[in-house]
Amino acid sequence: PLRPGSFFFVPVREETMKRFSSLLLSLVCLSAVCFLTLPNVLAVWRCPAPGFEPFQCPSHPPSPTKPDDVNKLRPGDIKAVIALGDSITAGFGMVGIEPLEMRGLVYSTGGDEGAYTIGNYLKNYNPSVEGTAKGFTIPFDTKGLGLNFAVSGARVGDVPNQIQVLLENLNSAKYSHLKDEWKLVTLFIGAN
Repeated sequence: PLRPGSFFFVPVREETMKRFSSLLLSLVCLSAVCFLTLPNVLAVWRCPAPGFEPFQCPSHPPSPTKPDDVNKLRPGDIKAVIALGDSITAGFGMVGIEPLEMRGLVYSTGGDEGAYTIGNYLKNYNPSVEGTAKGFTIPFDTKGLGLNFAVSGARVGDVPNQIQVLLENLNSAKYSHLKDEWKLVTLFIGAN
């Protein structure tokens, strides 16, 4: 089974992948579902961007012990968000200001206050989640920001270089404590 600290090229059973995909889908859909009002069934769920009001969606506290299997993983167990990809993941021109990459607003790892991102939503379950990016970068910067190593203009053949930069960062003093922790890795590429 998938274990903490393993996130690339790991053979995984189909059943496990379906459950993991379901967890990811739950995280992504959480923001949409939370805007629904279900009168007489549940309290009104409001999910404004973190930092505006307390997060009022259903609580999922971290597991009492670190899960050793993805099937037992809860949102609060994720210790870092990571992104690889092309200009979409780098946030190129997101707000119409070229040539900047607005990494703090990117759906997967954005960490700007008020941004509707997976990284910010996970902070409601684990306030110390790492890897979120704040602010912007200049395009074609291979250093990334936070743990978002996407490069504008990248193609699938460039992903191994991004993985190399990621691994160098995960082995650095700043992130080495995440080695055996759960990480959410987003790979979104193919627009070029």
